[in-house]
Amino acid sequence: AVRSERLDPVPPRAVSPSPERKGAEFEKEEAGVSVFRTAEGVPILVRRKVGTPMASIGVYIVGGAVEEEENEAGLTLLTARSVLKGTTSRTAAQIAEDAEMLGGSISVSAGSDSFGWSLSVPKARLAQALELLGDVIQRPTIPEDSFETERSVAISNVAMLRDDMYRYPMRLANSVAFGSHPYGRPTMGTEESLRALSAERAREWHRSRVLNAAAVIGVVAEGDIEGLTTLEAKFGPQQRPDRRGRRQREFGSGDHHGPRHRRRCGRARGKVERRRGKTRR
Repeated sequence: AVRSERLDPVPPRAVSPSPERKGAEFEKEEAGVSVFRTAEGVPILVRRKVGTPMASIGVYIVGGAVEEEENEAGLTLLTARSVLKGTTSRTAAQIAEDAEMLGGSISVSAGSDSFGWSLSVPKARLAQALELLGDVIQRPTIPEDSFETERSVAISNVAMLRDDMYRYPMRLANSVAFGSHPYGRPTMGTEESLRALSAERAREWHRSRVLNAAAVIGVVAEGDIEGLTTLEAKFGPQQRPDRRGRRQREFGSGDHHGPRHRRRCGRARGKVERRRGKTRR
């Protein structure tokens, strides 16, 4: 018998019910990307790609290594990886199993100015993938034992970096070019900084830098654009007021780090340009 090409249904996990939410509203279209915005102010960027069998989803947040203290270098990347190790409704094994059943796996990225998670699945699984991604990002538990495992892996990666003939010299070049500025610190951290971190510190970082930060959701898929935006209800991120009682600045506003950060960036870039000028001469 010829097997149908239709995907078998994935049994849903039991998750906490969320209140009924209003769909995102269309804001503008630019360079083939439709921009929608949720009631909480979270932008959803939708790129319709006709003919593709896959759908890609990404959730990215302002911040990253630039917000880390020197003695906590690597905290963002370590926390981003640790959230995959369990939520209030899924264990680490269930997260991995659900992602595999959907036909994909959750990827983590962390840079100097942003970090996030992404997932690519067959287009028929888009709604379920967004629910899984939302659960992982918003409701992680970051268990102690799983955090220790991730930290051991991170320390091993730092040690192995010294054998990389391209990446290690680039890391040294950045540290010299940017000096004490956060851009000069490795996003993966150092062996000393990683050993000083704890699961509780990672949970604090998640609460302050993920749940209370500017975020953007990106979707690339084939389908009705209006229909795609209703998937936000399955994720439901919120831009909550910050500790000063004011709403966080929007993602991409270019002003989310404040004047002190901009002055430090300017000095660091000026130093790089002066060195480049000496090299040319």
